[in-house]
Amino acid sequence: MKRFFILWLSLLGLCLPFSNHRVRIRSTSTCSEMASDSDSLLVTFDLDDTLFPVAPVVLDADVAMIKALENLGCVHATNDRIRDHMRSFSRKTRKRLTYSELRLRAIHQELLEISHYDDAWSMANDVFDVWLQERHASAERNLFSDVVETLQCLSSHATIGAITNGRGNPLDMNQTLAPYFDFCVSGEDPNVFPFRKPHKVIYQTALQNCQTPGTTWCHVGDCLANDVGGSGKLGAKPIWVQLEENYHKAWPPSKSRQKLAKAAHAKYVRNQRCKMTRWSQFQSLLEEIITKDE
Repeated sequence: MKRFFILWLSLLGLCLPFSNHRVRIRSTSTCSEMASDSDSLLVTFDLDDTLFPVAPVVLDADVAMIKALENLGCVHATNDRIRDHMRSFSRKTRKRLTYSELRLRAIHQELLEISHYDDAWSMANDVFDVWLQERHASAERNLFSDVVETLQCLSSHATIGAITNGRGNPLDMNQTLAPYFDFCVSGEDPNVFPFRKPHKVIYQTALQNCQTPGTTWCHVGDCLANDVGGSGKLGAKPIWVQLEENYHKAWPPSKSRQKLAKAAHAKYVRNQRCKMTRWSQFQSLLEEIITKDE
């Protein structure tokens, strides 16, 4: 089976360019219905700053959110006010809250200036949906070069999933990523939070229905600690994404993540060829991983 994958990888360059026609739609959130020819290769991807740059995507979503609030009459709403509300709720609440819950509460706080408590919650949910929809739409507009073409070639020969700490979901990006992903697991999910990457729980949640004996698992992401270190500790063959068209990533700030990042760099990056600076390199890196796993 792995020889077949290697032969397939050598033919990736012959794949036709991506068109507006979707090859296939994957609507499941688990891996129970995957084709048998993909059982031996599992490839999971981080999203933010791996498939698309997160800064302009979140900025676009924030602009749409503020516009929605202004349309409802919140003339003083700004991103700074929303962030201040989020920080305030994070400090005051004993229970840990997801970023989504913090944002929703911050939107509700703005809406209390123009509406009663219960009505404000209904409107807050609508405004949050505007933010989330624009986050997905902007991600589709800002995908890095060659991402869709790479996924299009990979999708018929591998199980493809997303493991992210953010709220983005490729299954909701219907014009670009949705046809190629089998599942998405987020650190915002109720059955995962608060165990975000690099914690083992988020990876184990993603793998529990996907990985079978003999499966080669490759995880692709931009963070040395969260992606390379976190997945590598559980047996993944990591690929570290440091795209030339993206900004340079500094060491993670916390001491625990900094230690994990340095260990991951020493184990996977310094001594092995697993760093990807262009998406066009993915073919050769994956081929090398599969060859080593024979």
